[in-house]
Amino acid sequence: MAEIPGSEGRPLAEPQTRGSFPVSAIWLLPIVALAIGGWLVYQTISQKGPVITIAFESGDGIEATKTKIKLRDVEVGVVESIQFKKDLSGVVVKVEMQKDATPYLTSTTRFWVVRPRLGLSGVSGLGTLVSGVFIEIDPGDGSDAKRDFVGLKVPPVIKSNSPGREFILKTTNLGSYGRGSPVYYRGISVGEVQGYDMSQDGREITVHIFIHAPYHRNVRENSRFWNISGIEVSLDADGMRIKAESLQSLVQGGITFDTPESLFVGAPSEEGDLFTLYETKEDIEKSRFVQSFAWVLYFSGSVRGLSPGAPVEFKGIKMGEVKDVRLEIDLETKATRIPVLIEIEPQRASLANYDPGKAVTLEQHRQTVRAFIKNGLRARLKTGNLLTGALLIDLGFHPDTEAKYLGEHEGLPEIPTIPSSIEEITGSITAVLNKVEALPLEELTTSMTGAINSADRLLNSKEVLGAVRSLDQALVATNRVLKNVDTNLADLSPQALSALKEANLTLKAVREAVVPDSRLRYDLETTLQELAAAARSIRLLAEYLESNPNALIYGKSGRPPE
Repeated sequence: MAEIPGSEGRPLAEPQTRGSFPVSAIWLLPIVALAIGGWLVYQTISQKGPVITIAFESGDGIEATKTKIKLRDVEVGVVESIQFKKDLSGVVVKVEMQKDATPYLTSTTRFWVVRPRLGLSGVSGLGTLVSGVFIEIDPGDGSDAKRDFVGLKVPPVIKSNSPGREFILKTTNLGSYGRGSPVYYRGISVGEVQGYDMSQDGREITVHIFIHAPYHRNVRENSRFWNISGIEVSLDADGMRIKAESLQSLVQGGITFDTPESLFVGAPSEEGDLFTLYETKEDIEKSRFVQSFAWVLYFSGSVRGLSPGAPVEFKGIKMGEVKDVRLEIDLETKATRIPVLIEIEPQRASLANYDPGKAVTLEQHRQTVRAFIKNGLRARLKTGNLLTGALLIDLGFHPDTEAKYLGEHEGLPEIPTIPSSIEEITGSITAVLNKVEALPLEELTTSMTGAINSADRLLNSKEVLGAVRSLDQALVATNRVLKNVDTNLADLSPQALSALKEANLTLKAVREAVVPDSRLRYDLETTLQELAAAARSIRLLAEYLESNPNALIYGKSGRPPE
């Protein structure tokens, strides 16, 4: 074995190991990078918000990775993807929300797509024409966390952060108002209609309204709501009435309310309180009188212009209304009668010592009215409007008239009727016409015409004309005698002279009266001609009235105006 140089035969020492670093320094860089990456991943995961899904009927305008989720114009999320529903009834939008938006995702949170919209309430979402559509979130005030939502079809009228209160109205007819229609208080717009839905039985409609603060304090327990949509036109015995609110209510419809001034001041209403929505304000007044009792009236004459809904009045005060008008004909006797069903509301007046508005029994009401009938209470038709010809029922006391009953109609008690003023005038005119018709007008006209013709023939007869000429000659001769007498006045006595003068005056007067162009003869001939014309007119009038007796009432046309 060769020796190692320098060892000089000495044995070699045992090798010794030196201390070293357990990991090579080359691994430091990957480890640091991994730590930083892990920290970044942790930071990303810890800051990442929840992922939610929103179902919409359509994905119009929504784009993945582009469409933003905004709360008060601040971005709080972004759309990750869009997928169809399994039944293709809509789309499901997957949204990644920011972490600080997590508290807003509750059971009351609402989402909707903001895009340009044109409606009766105005134009909204015009900003999206430049920035594109986005999804808006309304947090609500719920406490239960939620991750799956159903988007609204249209934006809500009122957002959850608006101060005020929501109330519920019940009605049987929606009218022309709808979602977004204004709610008024004394002409001021104080809220909006949020929406409506129908009951399961289809009999009622629930209308949700929101009243902004501070006006919500004006809604009290005794407040009344009614519809003011469009133009209200009514035509009745009181005439035609046209009423409209604001231009906005004409376009959108609307609801108004008030609180009546009374001794009872209701407390402010709470959120969600229920009220009745009336068709008109008049319906509110009618609803105060909850009691009504039926009576029947019978008329034999024309009731043209009387229709259901016509008022029943006592001294000009409405006491009820007409419910039905019918015609009954007896086929055997050919007699006709018209039963009119009316309802009287006793709470409109103080009857039989009970207060207005106080409920009474049916027996109390009937006893009171029958006592009035014994004292002369009667019903008759009365013109309510000369322009439209509408009639009403007028109740009044006529103690001098007889109470004529025709019997109860289907168990309903009867109030006696009397002819109306028009019927009385018509009856009087008919009686006069009957008397005129009974006169021998033809004989009288013939006799008068014969007398006038005889007088005319007499005046123009030869005998009268000859007598006039003879009288004229006598007057001439008398005049000559008088002239001769004038020359011998001294030989006549005063008495003879006076007699001659009087005779002269008399003869002159007679001559002036009978000459052809005298005033007396002209007046006499004119009078005779007018009498002849009058006789002919009377004869024509009698013949016309005999065939048209209604002309005295309705004029030459013989029928009432339309």
